Amino acid sequence: MKTITTFMVRTVIMSGCFFVLCLFGGCSTETAEEEEEAVDETLILEVAKILIEHNATDEDTGFQGFADGEPWNELTIANPDDATVVTVNAEGGLLDFGLTELFYETSEPENDEVPIPDVLEHLPEGEYTFTGDIVGGSSSSVTATLSHDIPAGPELMTPVDGSTGVDPDNTVVSWEEVTSDIDGDPVTIVGYQVIVEEDVQEEFPQGFARPVFSIHLPASVTSVTVPAEFLKENACYEYEVLAIETSGNQTLSSAAFETGSGCDTDETAEDETPQLRKAKLLIEHNATDADTGFQGFADGDPWNTLTISDPDGNEILTASAEGGLLDFGLTELFFETSEPENAEVPIATVLERLPEGTYTFTGDMVDGDESTITATFSYNIPSGPVLLAPADGATVDPNNAVVSWEEVTTDLDGEAITIVGYQVIVEEDEEEEEFPQGFAQPVFSIYLPATASEVTVPSEFLESGVAYKYEVLAIETTGNQTLTSASFTVEE
Repeated sequence: MKTITTFMVRTVIMSGCFFVLCLFGGCSTETAEEEEEAVDETLILEVAKILIEHNATDEDTGFQGFADGEPWNELTIANPDDATVVTVNAEGGLLDFGLTELFYETSEPENDEVPIPDVLEHLPEGEYTFTGDIVGGSSSSVTATLSHDIPAGPELMTPVDGSTGVDPDNTVVSWEEVTSDIDGDPVTIVGYQVIVEEDVQEEFPQGFARPVFSIHLPASVTSVTVPAEFLKENACYEYEVLAIETSGNQTLSSAAFETGSGCDTDETAEDETPQLRKAKLLIEHNATDADTGFQGFADGDPWNTLTISDPDGNEILTASAEGGLLDFGLTELFFETSEPENAEVPIATVLERLPEGTYTFTGDMVDGDESTITATFSYNIPSGPVLLAPADGATVDPNNAVVSWEEVTTDLDGEAITIVGYQVIVEEDEEEEEFPQGFAQPVFSIYLPATASEVTVPSEFLESGVAYKYEVLAIETTGNQTLTSASFTVEE
């Protein structure tokens, strides 16, 4: 089972105010000294992370990386010896529009073929430097520390692997506390992530609407109830629990269960030829903050270079594995662009950056061959969901916290639109994160079918007296999505 990372299931909203003012006109008449000070304070990379992910069930190991900040044209990641290992460039229509978020995953060779020590030689322990060529400013750098401390895999308790007849109204995922690393030495766990997904042929394989439930929980929690709205009768599911240690390294254990018996799984044989397997380019619109940008995703077998080209053949993004990752390869890439406020940059002006049509993703595969896959990009943008509950600013009962919304049936122009699913995201509304460079921030995320209009937030996720922000995203057939957001506080 392939891990679905946090960065595929949450939306990060970037303001990019200084970028909007200067790139699209209307820059103030500040002195050069004042402008330099503004750049230093505003146009920066904010978060960086590089970590190890180990799969205790499948016994394979690889790396993941993440960067977040103000819009940049180029991002380079260098190892402790200052050798570049990853480079990503915004080009064509995205040049000087900028990227704001990046997630990547490397190959994960099986341990019996490439032992863990051999994998770790690709990226030594130490401080990695993420440097961004910031749009409208100078370069900005942030560092992240990679350690080789790998936690042991969680021992799964329920559902037992292969269970049938599991009650969809009372499905509890539970596991034993993780206290040691893979060598048996003590380790500090800062949180767990639980992911549940239906084992079914994807209806929209190039979209982001596959049914997935994901939740990050504190280290003190060892069980969580899967929302009943997510599970179906007589369906097959796979789940995994990830233990996350202080530097962000994580180890997962996985299992499967059925809510009935004899459910159909996807038995389609996959072509083993190394190739790109998924690609997506979409628009994300924020109906609450009134801003708009783009997101893209690629997934497949290991590649050294990935290039995305627009319908006219113009490159809009390139990403390369270099140094220790050259010929080890990247397998997954997610990016998000700047999201200028609509009042400053109208949606029509944003869309001029990327024309509608077929975009080509080309991978220079590690085995030396080239692979291409296409994604259709459209301008169909859904209206924002009307949120019903919790009311913005409400106080809620942690044992009955239900997020609900009205069905979305039209686009931004009031024309009929087909919605293929909704995503609901809930996270703590805190400025100071306990692990700002880690992946252990409390986040609840769930993808639901287009027929859904509510979901119950697991009580295990909510803490007494804590403020949360939540959003509901409506997703149309080509993947374009619009979100509406609000906040609530859990009663004492």
